Amino acid sequence: MIVEHRCYQLHPGKIPKYLSLFELPGVLPRLLRNLRGFWIAESGLLNTVHHLWSYNDRTERTQVRQDMTADPAMRPFMKDVLPLLKEQRSCVLAGMIAEPEDSNKGGIFDLLSLSVAGASEVKDCLNDLTKTIETKAGIVASLRGSALEGDEMVGSAELVLRHPSFAARDAAAPEIEGMLVVARDEGWLKNSNSLIM
Repeated sequence: MIVEHRCYQLHPGKIPKYLSLFELPGVLPRLLRNLRGFWIAESGLLNTVHHLWSYNDRTERTQVRQDMTADPAMRPFMKDVLPLLKEQRSCVLAGMIAEPEDSNKGGIFDLLSLSVAGASEVKDCLNDLTKTIETKAGIVASLRGSALEGDEMVGSAELVLRHPSFAARDAAAPEIEGMLVVARDEGWLKNSNSLIM
């Protein structure tokens, strides 16, 4: 499986209009075939939305994108969405997305982006770090760029963490940051960035 993380920065004040476009006839059922997550940023670069899409492979991704463009129900959506966008970014990763325990379960989400050294032994360190972080927060998605580059390289990882509340996130944040400091001191973690969604 591959996962595409798409990030759209909208012009200020355009998020309500963007969200209303999902109510156009036929749009949501079409998107939900491959859409696995959708968040609006509450920190970092504001006026951004993040989407996680999953596909079996790059061939399926290409076909789904072509089919979406050709779908008559999607044409008004795409026509109205494009003027709202200031910037689009896409990053294709490999990994897992947790099955939802409760489809109505909300929470506070952190997108934790990690840049790591390229040596293959780093994978064990990253796996250990992920398991330790999971003791402090639920991991909704664990995505890595390595599978697309070859098993010998781990260039980036993204974890989507779920907290039941801001208070729970605030309680877990210092311990998680402490783990990241240790990883940076050990030399295998180059950089980390957290974004509340």
